[in-house]
Amino acid sequence: MYTGDYSEFVQNGIKFLDREGPENWRDLIVKDEILMHQPDKCVLGQIYGDYNEACGNRYAMITTIRAGELITTKRSGELGILHSTYPKVGRSAFYGFMIVNDDFRADNWEILRDAWLAVL
Repeated sequence: MYTGDYSEFVQNGIKFLDREGPENWRDLIVKDEILMHQPDKCVLGQIYGDYNEACGNRYAMITTIRAGELITTKRSGELGILHSTYPKVGRSAFYGFMIVNDDFRADNWEILRDAWLAVL
């Protein structure tokens, strides 16, 4: 089980959505309905309709790492944050859209949800 703090990952996700998401992405999220383990109720699901569709059908990114931060450049097709590996966590987890290390226990999803709720 990942015992770290998800707030840093969530901050990465906020920066990513501010840069790549729709201008009104925050307005599209119903905080009381966030369920991070549900593809249509998680942060990306509420913005794009479905987590998997958001990861696979929006933008493709050429990803580089600069000073420990993922830097992305638009290419064609997909959001490009599927579970490709970033050192120790997947890209989706790096952005706070997925739990770390695929430890799918309910408490991990709740910790991730609470990290998003703290900043929305």
